Amino acid sequence: EYNEKGVALGKWIGTQRNAKKLGTLSKARENMLLAIGMIFDVFDVKWQEMYSLGKSYYEHLDNLNVPDRFKTINGYEYDEKGIALGSWIGTQRLAKKNGTLSQEREEKLLAIGMIFNTLDIQWQEMYDLAQKYYEHYDNLNVPRNFKTTNGYEYDEQGLNLGSWIHTQKTSKKQGTLSQGREEKLLAIGMIFDIRKNKSLVQELCQNYGIDEKKNKAILKGIP
Repeated sequence: EYNEKGVALGKWIGTQRNAKKLGTLSKARENMLLAIGMIFDVFDVKWQEMYSLGKSYYEHLDNLNVPDRFKTINGYEYDEKGIALGSWIGTQRLAKKNGTLSQEREEKLLAIGMIFNTLDIQWQEMYDLAQKYYEHYDNLNVPRNFKTTNGYEYDEQGLNLGSWIHTQKTSKKQGTLSQGREEKLLAIGMIFDIRKNKSLVQELCQNYGIDEKKNKAILKGIP
C-alpha cells in the first residue's frame, strides 16, 4: 500500500534494473528478483501488460481475433480511452513475419489462441460458420450460393459459406488442403467424395436393413 512516509520501493526497483544493465548486479540478487516476478527490460514490462490484456480477451471471448481498432482497459470490453490492444496484436504478427518475435513470446501468444497468419483467421471464421450450420442441420450439405452471418440462416449480406465449402472440396481434390483442416472439416460432417460416400451409405443400409428410398433425405446428409 502506498505510504508517503514509506520507503521508495519504486525507485529501488529502477535502481536494480539499472544495475543489471550496467552489469553490477550479482547473479544471486538477480535470481532472487526474478523469483518474485522482476522484469529487467522495461520493454518487457510493457509487453507483459499488453499480453495480460490479450489473455483477458481470450478468456472472455475464447479467441484472439482482436479487431484492429479495438481499445480496452479490462481486455475484453471496448473503451475509446483504453489501450490499443488490436494494434498491438497486429504488431506481434508483423514481428513474427519479420523474424523478430522471440520463441518464448510466440509460444505464450499461441497458448492464448493467437493466429499469426491472417489467412488462417479468415479460414477459421468460415469454419466457425460451417460448424454452426452442421450443429443446426446435422449435415454440411450447404447450397452453393448460401450466404450467412450466423451459420444457419440465409442472409444476402452475409459471408458465402456455400462457395467456401466448394473451395475446400476443390482444395482437397487438388491436394492443397492440409491434413489438419481436412480432419476439422470431417469432424463436422464434410463429404469430400460424394460417390465414395454413397457406396458406403448403401453398404450401411444393406448391413442394417435400412430402406434407402424411404430414408433418402436423411441418408443424403450422412458423412
